[in-house]
Amino acid sequence: MKTSTLLIVLLVLLPTSVYAGEKIELSLEVAADANINIEDPQSRIEIVGWKKNSVKVVGEISDKASDYSFEKSGNGAIFEVEYANGEAFDRKLGLEQHSQLKFYVPLNSQLQVSNINGEIQVSDIKGGTSLETINASISVEKLSGRISVETINGDIRAKDNQGRINIETINGKFMDEGSSGELDLSTVQGNVNVSADYKQLEIEVVNGDLDLELAKVDELNIDSVNGKIRAMLSLNRQGDLSVSNVNGQIELLFDKNISAEFEIDSFVGGSIVNKLSEDKALKKKFGPGRNLSFSLRDGSGQVEVNTVGGKIKLGHR
Repeated sequence: MKTSTLLIVLLVLLPTSVYAGEKIELSLEVAADANINIEDPQSRIEIVGWKKNSVKVVGEISDKASDYSFEKSGNGAIFEVEYANGEAFDRKLGLEQHSQLKFYVPLNSQLQVSNINGEIQVSDIKGGTSLETINASISVEKLSGRISVETINGDIRAKDNQGRINIETINGKFMDEGSSGELDLSTVQGNVNVSADYKQLEIEVVNGDLDLELAKVDELNIDSVNGKIRAMLSLNRQGDLSVSNVNGQIELLFDKNISAEFEIDSFVGGSIVNKLSEDKALKKKFGPGRNLSFSLRDGSGQVEVNTVGGKIKLGHR
């Protein structure tokens, strides 16, 4: 009986490392605010927060994997899948050859996930999240804290997140609904659609259209090249809005009670249409282009917009 008990204890303490290509159901006890690290280059990964102080993983390891391990590290855990002969980077593997894994981790975990050719879905994590993948999409929902999401050749979908959120994507769309806090967004070759409650936003878009529907904004900075910008928003008192665009259209729609000073410039063939007031754009004294300066109400906020070779339209939503 004592020998059997000792064997069980040793199995819990030792790293889990078994043959690949099989179904698994494993768990480890961790701290409530554990650091959880997951690495599997060829895996479709789903991660859900739960109220237990443990990590549980269920699913099936890819039969292309050479091995995997699941072990404690500090107050948390590490799950890692290994591949041989470059198969970790093989994009030709079908979905049926990927690992299919679902993790349950403590709600207040600090989560880090690294992937190459597999989708990632994460929900209900409060302690902070960092996700990286290539050639796959990422979905995040109901996350809190510092959130970092990066992908190449994949879309990013976000919903009801809260905190300081950093998004980077190349060759993929970004869609966000209902999130709040601060957003730092950089995209190349992809459209952006955001309907959210962010107070502060820093956005860079290259070769993509930007569609924003925002509530009460303190600060919004947009840099765009080769794409349309359409933003509906309410600018808070002493709020700041800055928009710069090259070879694209800008449409900004404000609440009827907007209070701000406006400084609008177009260069090299651009045009300005103002539906907020009776003020008209004037030709620049030096060089091609037009300028429009005016103030609404007590001018508590600041709106600066410029375009090169594009059209600017200001109006009410």
